[in-house]
Amino acid sequence: MRSSFLSFAPDVSKEQCQAEHWIDIENVSESVKMTPEEIENLNARILRTYGTEMHDLKNEAFAKEERVVYDKWCGNFLSFGIQGINWTVRDAQNSVDKNVHIKYGIATSQGLIKQFPMEPFLADEEDPSDPEWDEAALCLCMVGEPLLILGSVQEEGYLYVQNECSEGWISAESVAVCRNRAEWLMAAFPIYPLVVTGDMVWLEASAVYPGTSAYRLRMGTVLELCVEEGIPEIKETIETNRIKGTGAVIETTEAQAEQRVQNRLSWNNYIVWLPCRAPDGSFFRQKGLIPMSRDVSVGYLSLTNEEIIKQAFKCLGDRYGWGGMLESRDCSSYIREVYRCFGWILPRNTTGQLQMPVRKIELAGRCCSEKEQILRALEPGTLLYFPGHVMMYLGYENGNFYVINDVSRLVKEGETMPVRVRSVIVNTLAVRRPNLRTWMEELTLALIPWET
Repeated sequence: MRSSFLSFAPDVSKEQCQAEHWIDIENVSESVKMTPEEIENLNARILRTYGTEMHDLKNEAFAKEERVVYDKWCGNFLSFGIQGINWTVRDAQNSVDKNVHIKYGIATSQGLIKQFPMEPFLADEEDPSDPEWDEAALCLCMVGEPLLILGSVQEEGYLYVQNECSEGWISAESVAVCRNRAEWLMAAFPIYPLVVTGDMVWLEASAVYPGTSAYRLRMGTVLELCVEEGIPEIKETIETNRIKGTGAVIETTEAQAEQRVQNRLSWNNYIVWLPCRAPDGSFFRQKGLIPMSRDVSVGYLSLTNEEIIKQAFKCLGDRYGWGGMLESRDCSSYIREVYRCFGWILPRNTTGQLQMPVRKIELAGRCCSEKEQILRALEPGTLLYFPGHVMMYLGYENGNFYVINDVSRLVKEGETMPVRVRSVIVNTLAVRRPNLRTWMEELTLALIPWET
């Protein structure tokens, strides 16, 4: 469908590409689904649940026996080799610290975690000519994200790291190494968080501090607000809002808030701590300014269906990037970043998300009419799955069921060949997969994250 200078998926109108449209017609609730404390408790359960493929970084530890198994796995994995470069078991073992001395890192830029410590491209078997699909891509790290450093390949400039939802090789240039665990805990887990709730937020350019000039921050990035320690009204306000289940509102006196940062006065700006990498690779932090006009939140957003839908539509039209390549999102990382704005820690991949200890409705084996009846009772923001893909349910209108999702490819109605969509779009469940079955036919599960 086409409207003025925009085109849309079949049976999708311009109005249906607005969050407010679905909020209105579905009578979306403004009630808080889970309090911050309930979300925190669920996060802990997700980390402990087998199959979610998550890592509890704060409590992660490798015994000597565990590390031997890890070395063997890592070596076998790397011995696969690509494009004439053959990584043997010996190479892999030489790259890993035998003393099991874990280092602690902070991502200082949006670094891509890959399966191999090298730049060569691993093409898609189904479409080797596609220059925008690297099978080696695993996950894109956000600025400020905590990492455990488990090994390195000095010649290639790569570190083997583990974040909360993935592990693999990342360019050392994207990581700053903390002096000790205490410094890492201080930098990685903010007490007073400022959350990026917009699609992308850029810091202002700076000639004084080029290292953080025009810093790019993606949705879900969490930075530490720069506040004076021991200010009672700050802690009291944080605690009050935590109990009420609302976003935090940090209040400081004018004298406390006003500072000179990066050759500027801080009026109409949030002051945050920015993670930085020194020339020797060590961690340090410096103050930065984020204009109050940017789409950010002091504290995490309140978890309501309305806010979930609003967050999802902020990414509409963004490009698709498998495994985080091209500094973009794929289907599961899109959902993960939307929910991250509410303080949620979701698994990286659909296989892990399906194992979360929340309410699930099995759709596999049901006929389309049964699925439709179930969908009519679901709230917007519910997650829908078929093998290899996740989407967010929006609602029902004019005989169609609608979702918003980050799509790689699909088959349009009446056609037989898949097209590369590679964007966040709104579409109906009448579109088809490459096997020519409709998305409705393929649905296997509905997942309601706020019901446990």
